[in-house]
Amino acid sequence: LALALLIGRSGSQEGLEGQNFETAVAFLRGILRPQDQALVVGFGNRIKLLHDFTNTAHDLELAILGASWNYGKSPGIGPSVNREGGTAVNDAVYWTTKEKFEVLPGRKALIMIGDGEENSSRLRVAEVTQELQRADVLLYGLNNGGGPQEHKRHPNVLPYLCDDSGGHEFRVGSGPLKDAFDQIEAELRGLYSIGYVSSHPGQPGQFRKIEIKARLQGLTVRNRPG
Repeated sequence: LALALLIGRSGSQEGLEGQNFETAVAFLRGILRPQDQALVVGFGNRIKLLHDFTNTAHDLELAILGASWNYGKSPGIGPSVNREGGTAVNDAVYWTTKEKFEVLPGRKALIMIGDGEENSSRLRVAEVTQELQRADVLLYGLNNGGGPQEHKRHPNVLPYLCDDSGGHEFRVGSGPLKDAFDQIEAELRGLYSIGYVSSHPGQPGQFRKIEIKARLQGLTVRNRPG
């Protein structure tokens, strides 16, 4: 299992960072096993690698808890872009996937903590979902709605990015994040990969839409659209 925690560092997260950091630390302690690895990214108008891949939870915890002071001096992810304020959700997901996950084997997931409001990226939602699908990466969003002083003025892109990757957006509000993290952990440990041979082979790399249905009533299948 390879994970990335993407933690919002924009003004909309003011007042929520303490809870965000502490719950992320507890999640990593619970999910990381010796054969797993994780990294931590902070994002706002800049995208910063707070800690690269490691299976040592303690090192990741220090990076998360120290995000308030080490964000500015951490190395960047993606091209150098001059963004005037705002939150680059699309760019953060795209470049973390492109640079860190695209060639990795195994099960891969990004977990974003923030409000999902996009207002400064250079990349569009369609480009990001294509990259997530190409790299076989799940995206989970923990939408805390931003701080109480925030007035929502920009679109929340998390539902589109998460659903098209096969992940899910959790609306956690200002409440505890633990329940959402527990569900994400259960899903990541219990996912199935299903293969099939098409009777109509397409072009190499062509996107093929699929639909999966459960025969038993009362069950819901969540999967990537193709």
